[in-house]
Amino acid sequence: METSGFDELTKALNDLSKRVEELSGEHSIPLSDLLTTGFMHLHSKYLSAEDFFKAGGFEFNSQEEFEKIPEVELDQHIQSNTNFLTWSEMLDEAVKDYMTNKLELG
Repeated sequence: METSGFDELTKALNDLSKRVEELSGEHSIPLSDLLTTGFMHLHSKYLSAEDFFKAGGFEFNSQEEFEKIPEVELDQHIQSNTNFLTWSEMLDEAVKDYMTNKLELG
């Protein structure tokens, strides 16, 4: 009886389990890891998050500065320049993409 296929499946599931465990709990993920070039190209006319924010007149050098940006203004820029309606929607999709890539499900 040949079991190499089963062994490969078991290894793949064990690897996936390890990646899930690494991602469990709370994490601080840099915006640059979420809003990648590929993500921005797919969902906007910009090739980088930096260009996207700069075009909207949003300048920030820290998380604290970013959080001071009025969400209404950010949402308006997002609605006009992406296929999302809100920052929250865009961020949720970016997190989903990030998790999919980290788990190698894509």
